[in-house]
Amino acid sequence: MLKIHGAGNWKKAAGEKAISFIEEGMIVGLGTGSTAAYFIDALIHKCKQGMQIKAVASSERSAEMARSGGIPILNINDTPASI
Repeated sequence: MLKIHGAGNWKKAAGEKAISFIEEGMIVGLGTGSTAAYFIDALIHKCKQGMQIKAVASSERSAEMARSGGIPILNINDTPASI
């Protein structure tokens, strides 16, 4: 059984686990907050290893974090409604 102590550790574990659901070529929605920041950091790492994705962000803070890590950010208003 996985033992994680402290809320920050749970958030980091959740953010990092979420990466396992991301696939090549996806348009990924980026949330806002501390758990999202852990996810974005892990996503940046994955993209630096060669994964190609694009993202839309729920906040300028999340968009800037992803952009600074090399993740292309799409304007939510220019993204097809079917995704």
